[in-house]
Amino acid sequence: LTTLLAVGDALRMATTRSQALTESCRLLGQRLEVQRVGFAAITVRDELFTVDQGWCALGMPVVSGEFSFRAFRRTSDFLRSGAVLILDDLSSPSWMREEREACRAVQIEAQIVVPKMDHGELTGCLFVHSALPREWTLDETSFIRTAADRIFAALDEWDAETRQEIVNHEILHRLKNTLSIVQSLAHQGFRSVDDQGPLTTFTSRLVALSAAHDLLMRRNWQSTDLASLVQGVLTPLGVENRVQVSGPFLKLGPDTATSFSMLLHELATNAMKYGALSIPEGTVFLHWTMTGTGEGGVMALQWREAGGPQVTPPARTGFGVRLLKAGLGRHGKTELHYAPTGLCADLTAPILSLATV
Repeated sequence: LTTLLAVGDALRMATTRSQALTESCRLLGQRLEVQRVGFAAITVRDELFTVDQGWCALGMPVVSGEFSFRAFRRTSDFLRSGAVLILDDLSSPSWMREEREACRAVQIEAQIVVPKMDHGELTGCLFVHSALPREWTLDETSFIRTAADRIFAALDEWDAETRQEIVNHEILHRLKNTLSIVQSLAHQGFRSVDDQGPLTTFTSRLVALSAAHDLLMRRNWQSTDLASLVQGVLTPLGVENRVQVSGPFLKLGPDTATSFSMLLHELATNAMKYGALSIPEGTVFLHWTMTGTGEGGVMALQWREAGGPQVTPPARTGFGVRLLKAGLGRHGKTELHYAPTGLCADLTAPILSLATV
């Protein structure tokens, strides 16, 4: 039981798939006092065992790489049935005669091999090798089966995460290509326009949108946090050191993260053009708080500009102002104050809606 708990801890604490396998195999090998424990991925179509990772006792040859079913035909046939192979002595069963040379080449005289089955197909196995004949006890075989189940479950999680990362990167790559196409179309469409300011503004908004997508991709498109989002929006603008940011951890859902990125980008670029960030002496204070719990929890964010030129309300309401006033849509409220000392923006929203939308 103690070793099983240690195996569980090793699988849970590991930061890589390789580390998870190596440490769990080491714990099994030392507990059983055997000479080798490892995992092999199996491709039935190609009839190959590929030893992935494992542990060997001192002086035991390392087994790695690919091995054909031809060399281990009896074992492969046995495992494909889903049964656990338990062999006390390589010399005893006559049906293992054709595999003896291959087994003894890597010092196997006794072994237990547990198949990993996915939807009825053999996809891998955990192997425990002894360099001497050994009569496996019922407790040992039960222990190995239980440990194998835990290891296989952990490997499935690692593999699922790897597949998800590949999908995420592909989605992000296609999304960035789409944004690039949109940007190119805008440049082509407005190439003959004398005032390129609106085009520059539009392009920078696309960059802010891309920053939000980058952060969400790293979290499997499920969520991000406000502090990371602020950093992701301000850094491309080169003003991250001029905005004093403070506030507790605040989880943001995908839609909210996108809205926040556009809002923050609009506030920052507006400050760079007309407000505190348009002169070297200006500063911005960005702070948010959370009050209440559960459905009554509320987030309050404050954007305060100081040290910049005197601010007056805009003569007309452009897209940027409309975007700021729209805030976080129906889930939040935004108030803008054009104080002489600088723009003040106050955003409030229910905490639960920010995390789930």
